[in-house]
Amino acid sequence: MEKVFRCPGRHGYAVEVSPFIANRVACASSQYYGIAGCGTLLVLDETETGVALVRSWEWGDGLFDVAWSEANEHIVVAGGGDGSLQLWDTANHSAPLRVAKEHTQEVYSVDWSQTRGENLIVSGSWDQTAKVWDPALSQSLTTLSGHEGVIYSTVWSPHIPGCFASASGDGTLRVWDVKSAACRLAIPAHKAEILSCDWCKYDQNVVATGSVDCSVCVWDLRNVRQPVNQLLGHTYAIRRVKFSPFSKTMLASCSYDFTVRFWDYSRNQPLLDTVEHHSEFVCGLDFNLHIPNQEFGPVCILSTLQSTLTLWSLRGLSLPMYVVFKRCLPLFTLSIGMCVLRNGVPSPGVVIAVVITTGGAALAGAGDLTGDPFGYVTGVLAVIIHASYLVVIQKTSHDSEYGPLTAQYAIAVMATPVLLVCSIISLDAVNMWSYEGWQNPYITVVFTICVFIGCAMNFTTLHCTYINSAVTTSFVGVVKSIATITVGMLAFSDVAPTHLFIGGVVVNTVGSITYCVVKYFETKKKSLYEDLEEAAKDGALAGE
Repeated sequence: MEKVFRCPGRHGYAVEVSPFIANRVACASSQYYGIAGCGTLLVLDETETGVALVRSWEWGDGLFDVAWSEANEHIVVAGGGDGSLQLWDTANHSAPLRVAKEHTQEVYSVDWSQTRGENLIVSGSWDQTAKVWDPALSQSLTTLSGHEGVIYSTVWSPHIPGCFASASGDGTLRVWDVKSAACRLAIPAHKAEILSCDWCKYDQNVVATGSVDCSVCVWDLRNVRQPVNQLLGHTYAIRRVKFSPFSKTMLASCSYDFTVRFWDYSRNQPLLDTVEHHSEFVCGLDFNLHIPNQEFGPVCILSTLQSTLTLWSLRGLSLPMYVVFKRCLPLFTLSIGMCVLRNGVPSPGVVIAVVITTGGAALAGAGDLTGDPFGYVTGVLAVIIHASYLVVIQKTSHDSEYGPLTAQYAIAVMATPVLLVCSIISLDAVNMWSYEGWQNPYITVVFTICVFIGCAMNFTTLHCTYINSAVTTSFVGVVKSIATITVGMLAFSDVAPTHLFIGGVVVNTVGSITYCVVKYFETKKKSLYEDLEEAAKDGALAGE
């Protein structure tokens, strides 16, 4: 359900979520669509029941853009139709802290730098210039000229200090270096006016543009001959585009057609959703950065379930038999990955390797039916949950900027309370304190070592999945389980190595080796294609 705030006589031009306060936004608005009249800067808080006004200031001309300080939670900068930039303090009820007026026409864009060790403001104006300012707006540090039309959008790179992009009515996207005060790249991105641009939060080479021609184009700055993708669907000019802070390939756009659209430019059908809640031009949009644990929530839940089911299944299964169940992991991982990641049908070689591995697991399972029904049920569930866990890790690695170490920390923080509750419900926590083995120093040392080994194993699982894939990690687990089965047979005398069991393990291992060989040749083939493509590009460039 959407929450609405109405300001009679004002039309919103820009909205930006506070980087410090999760439920707070700033909104720049104008009378009569900015053609005439004054403007209002609004600071709003989202509440449980709606949207509440925190503070508002009137300005003598229209306000077209607003940006929060990245260093002070109370400070915002706004751009006005009178060519001014105003610095406002939400704790100050009256006048702006500072007004700078160097532009000769409307200031249509302002942005505050986000890179570490840098605290700068950039503004773009209808006077065809972009200016860079210190955070006090004492005077502009540099003025950059080169556009032959109105500058509608200026956005700092979230990756490269002193670098920003600008979009103009001259149909070009330009990338600027503040230190040298020069344009490093000019792209004829559209044949019509470009009203907005934004950087990808995960890739310093990817920029999106939104134009009057109703299209959003995604550009790779390393190859600007044609866009990576052109997103079509809007029926009027696109006023603003924003990349998602949570997904590498997701972005949103808003338009004069009254809609907001969400896209994933990596898909063949990139349009994800269309929101039609507005009854007027939609000029501003922003993503909220403060959604807690969005990246790792599903990972933490599946990690907790997988750990719990694994421990419970070992109560009714022998260790070697549990490992046989785990050897079905590639089949489940491949199936779930095709549904969740939508990465297409795997190659015949991978399918054959998975079939051989699963067949070996079934053969070995037929050789050991000593487990109880509870062990078999929880063992199967543990494998399914483990496969889902690996797939979600792979998806998270694509969607999130955080690495495996951060993922492990988030899992530990979120999963520990849930595991504690599960241990209390199952009475394991009570039985643990009454366990007589704690009096034996050897048991304590082994337990401590197991904790460290478990942490290392979780990290390597996460890291392997991040840099490879969920299926590759599942096959690594299959190879690793050979040692586990051997140790289990030697350590526990109640496990009888039958002919079927040993045969199944051999077939299972053959499947794993097959997968490794297939992936090696697939990777080598892909590398060869990439080398040929690069050589073709170099040849084309040389001939230009």
